[in-house]
Amino acid sequence: MKKIYASQVEVGMRLSCDIYNDKGVLLWAAGAEIKTEQQANKLVKDGFRSDLQEWVPSNTGSKVSESLDVLPETVKVKKVYIYDTVFDALTEIQLPLNYIFDVFKADAFHKDKRNLTQQIDSVVDVIMDVCEKHPDESLATINMFVAQGKYVVLHAIAKSVLSGLICQILDMTEEQKKIAISAALTANSSIVKLMENLCKQKGPMTVDQTTEFEGHPFNSLTLLTRAGVRDEEWLDIVLMHHEYLDSSGFPKGMEADDIPITARVVALADIYVTMIMPKQIMQQAIDPPSAFKRLYKQYGKRLDASIIADIIQRFGIIPPGTFVKLKDQKIGIVIGNSEDQSSPIVTKVGEDVTKFFTEFDLTGQYKIVAILHPPSKMPKRLFKLWRIYAEAKEQDEG
Repeated sequence: MKKIYASQVEVGMRLSCDIYNDKGVLLWAAGAEIKTEQQANKLVKDGFRSDLQEWVPSNTGSKVSESLDVLPETVKVKKVYIYDTVFDALTEIQLPLNYIFDVFKADAFHKDKRNLTQQIDSVVDVIMDVCEKHPDESLATINMFVAQGKYVVLHAIAKSVLSGLICQILDMTEEQKKIAISAALTANSSIVKLMENLCKQKGPMTVDQTTEFEGHPFNSLTLLTRAGVRDEEWLDIVLMHHEYLDSSGFPKGMEADDIPITARVVALADIYVTMIMPKQIMQQAIDPPSAFKRLYKQYGKRLDASIIADIIQRFGIIPPGTFVKLKDQKIGIVIGNSEDQSSPIVTKVGEDVTKFFTEFDLTGQYKIVAILHPPSKMPKRLFKLWRIYAEAKEQDEG
């Protein structure tokens, strides 16, 4: 986050990026017009902009005397995001997302509802951007960053990213993508405390915890409604994201024909992310290829098998972000699928998965002999592999 300075601010300017305070609370959304000296002073005193967005304010020339309590008028602007890696982008949204979840956890909407739906929209916009521009790297990042933050936040981000990627594969509209990602991000809003407790708990869920968990789709819908969410499709997805095609889901045990495609997408994403990122310390994380295989073989009737097949077709049976052992006993990371979708593209990263990687071998396709679990501590430079590979490929083609 970067501080806003007085030299950058004047009355009449329209903001080109979202403005937060130091705790990740959205103060003004991109497109807001600063109309008074009071608002300009508050912007300088409390304002920070995300590292992901450029500061390119436009001056409207208007100076209107208004109370600071009145929110500045906001217009739709196209946000431009700048980041070196998808990991950087997803790390940046963790602070505002922490604030969103703290509000959910406190159930304090009557006191602290500060632009909550706009705050959610700002996080969703970043997720939509990474999914659209860097699909392979986005899937790889959620497969690799399991130990890089709070579980409840990482789970929500990963589920939202995968939902966005699936929506792209299914060629959904921008509006459908945004609604599905918003629902995935907020589907567990009523069980933030429960998820935090389960991360520390060694035994299985108690009867009371199970009851709370099974009631969370309806309870999350209620919380979101109180928070100002009025989009019926968003709320429907939250209510249905644990409904399955064979009627075995909850809270209503709905029939397949009654479950919309966007709810099926979020249900699938939720199960996949929970497999690679289990919520209890006693549970074993599953590597991405095994999670893909389990989705297809064990969940094909409960979920939408055609969607699962589409995901595997797009990303391969060994998806990006998978650690592998190669025939020469070196360690590699899958960074994508070949153009004909027939084999994974692998980058060599060293000989020992527990050591810091200092050299990358970008020669491409190798013989994979085993799937490895990712290291518990992930060097940040590994998340640069996709940019390095793209630059090397560009040079070869040039």
